[in-house]
Amino acid sequence: MGHALIAVLVSGRSRSPAERAVRLLAPYNIELDASRRWRDYEVPSEIRRLAKRYKVPAHDLEEIARRIRVDDPDVKVDPRRRLYYLRDWNRNGVWDWYRFLRWDTKRGHWASVRGLPKRPFTELPQLWTLPIEHLPAFLITPTGRLHKGARWPERETRAVREWRRRLQGFLRRHRSCSCFVVDAHV
Repeated sequence: MGHALIAVLVSGRSRSPAERAVRLLAPYNIELDASRRWRDYEVPSEIRRLAKRYKVPAHDLEEIARRIRVDDPDVKVDPRRRLYYLRDWNRNGVWDWYRFLRWDTKRGHWASVRGLPKRPFTELPQLWTLPIEHLPAFLITPTGRLHKGARWPERETRAVREWRRRLQGFLRRHRSCSCFVVDAHV
């Protein structure tokens, strides 16, 4: 887990834009209860890592599951010999907590805001022009759709340039919207 910036676009017709931003963020809270439990399958590379950690062969999924059950009783092996966990949290979840940010024009970086902002920030920079460390990793449109960009890039790559281009397009299409930025624990 780490931190990522999420830009939230709110329709210009909203009476309380900050409260609307909170409502747009809500479906992506990882701690929302899922309507029913679902299977979260483990990838082969993680199974190999677990086998090495527990000093058992990677094909012995029953033994790996038995060792994991000490910490997580919901680990199982299905008939097709795949290791999975039964989950009851929001499978569309991205974050577990967040805080609103504002752009500090004097220092040139994001600064934390206490509580809910009273109004949208007018001094937002052109988000797509920011250095990598200040670039939002996600964007939520006024319809509530989440768009994922390049998360935690260390350098400018083709994926980062593509995300900058997409971000610029979203912001131009929704130029009448208010934009809030939050620092989210993802």
